[in-house]
Amino acid sequence: MEIALPAIIIFLLVSPGFIFRAQFKRAERETFDYSPFGRVVGQAFLWTVVLHILWLIITWWLLHSTIDIKILMRLLSSTHQESSFDAVSKDVIRIASYFLSLYLFCWAVPPLLRKSIIKYRLDRKDYWFSWLRMDAPWYYLLQGADLKKKPDVIAISAIVNVGDKPILYYGVLVDYIVDRHNGELNRLILSGAFRWELDKFDKANTTQDKMMISEPIDGNYLVISYDETITLNIKYLQETTDTDLTPDPGNADAQPD
Repeated sequence: MEIALPAIIIFLLVSPGFIFRAQFKRAERETFDYSPFGRVVGQAFLWTVVLHILWLIITWWLLHSTIDIKILMRLLSSTHQESSFDAVSKDVIRIASYFLSLYLFCWAVPPLLRKSIIKYRLDRKDYWFSWLRMDAPWYYLLQGADLKKKPDVIAISAIVNVGDKPILYYGVLVDYIVDRHNGELNRLILSGAFRWELDKFDKANTTQDKMMISEPIDGNYLVISYDETITLNIKYLQETTDTDLTPDPGNADAQPD
């Protein structure tokens, strides 16, 4: 008991930070977290300190109660645990309320904070809240999350190797799928898609000529495998500023941040 009790207390004290971090962060790797161990622990302990300070202030404000450091130190030591445990048992309801409310906060509130950050685009590269950025490079690239205003249309031009023949596809990005294990882009889902044979496309001089030789693709959506994509071009369009929304596919490479 003398060995297990300090471990349990340390677990109760530090786990809110790990819960808060896990709920707050958004990563494209959903199965495994490949973040360096030191960074994970450092961030979790930082959140732990901030959360306990906040909760102690709230406890003092609402209940006019403060923590007894001596009792906590005795519980973490190998001596005087019995007397300290008796002191804790007399106030078990308030202690249980403290930890349960903290755990509930760490589980429920971080997703709401993350949604607010995404809604107001607070984690842009050029913003002073950039330290809130998520471990999701494809999200920033394919959603235009680094722009001050959300784009109305995201146009995709992709050269895909089809039977050893390069085909250029162009369409409006509807959604994308990321591999849950390694965070790599897996699929692009386009609507209103067109295709060109690349050699014919290169010979066309004007946008009108390019559209005349294009081949509309039947169906509501076109799914492109990123593994078969040679190059990828992404263009953000605003209906209020881009007066010409005529398809103008390119073939520039695009890679995540």
